[in-house]
Amino acid sequence: MTNPFVKTVVEGAKRANAKPVVKKTPISKDVLKACCEKYATCNELPIRRNISVALLLFAGFFRFSELAGLTLKDITISDSHLNIQVTRSKTDQYRKGDEVVIIRSGKVTCPVVNLERYMLLANINTSKASSDYLFKLLVKVRSGFKLIEKVKPLSYTRARESVVGLLKEFVPDTARYCNSLHSFRAGGATAAANAQVPDRCWKHHGRWRSDSAKDGYVEDSIDNRLLVSQSLGI
Repeated sequence: MTNPFVKTVVEGAKRANAKPVVKKTPISKDVLKACCEKYATCNELPIRRNISVALLLFAGFFRFSELAGLTLKDITISDSHLNIQVTRSKTDQYRKGDEVVIIRSGKVTCPVVNLERYMLLANINTSKASSDYLFKLLVKVRSGFKLIEKVKPLSYTRARESVVGLLKEFVPDTARYCNSLHSFRAGGATAAANAQVPDRCWKHHGRWRSDSAKDGYVEDSIDNRLLVSQSLGI
């Protein structure tokens, strides 16, 4: 087995019999739209939380850890858009913080409108800056559900179980779409890339379309920065 030829044959046999890697298919805006349309009039807190999580992962290209770490003081909602301050990110190696802006589209899939509906049902006070987490576990009470009082973020395991479970009926192949929350981030980034958004607009929470775009970036107007989320079609 020390012979180089034998080693090569063994390694080739291993690769030939290995299970092929099946990449997850990014979630599409059509899947999100179908889900939002079905639950358009639903005011159940678990449903509204899960929809809001899915839309923000898609529109902000968030990793789940970034979304789970958001506190109430990190978000600002205006008539035109949602502003999210991400204080710590995997792409923010120098811990300078970063900012995501998401346009208010007015559609049934609008991330801003759906976040407002979730916050209203959860009795979250938007006028009071707080270090409490935006998304948390829910507990069953007599009147329905409410957020847990403990200052603790929503876990990945619970979020995946809830969000994936909600969307399974709207995807053609659950094995390829809904085993990971990464499908939502990948779906948003794919939609923006296909829309051919100009390089200068890609400073969207550290998501650079190319190294040249990153190197040449200068602070842009809010209208240009909103082009990224506007291009997603949700």
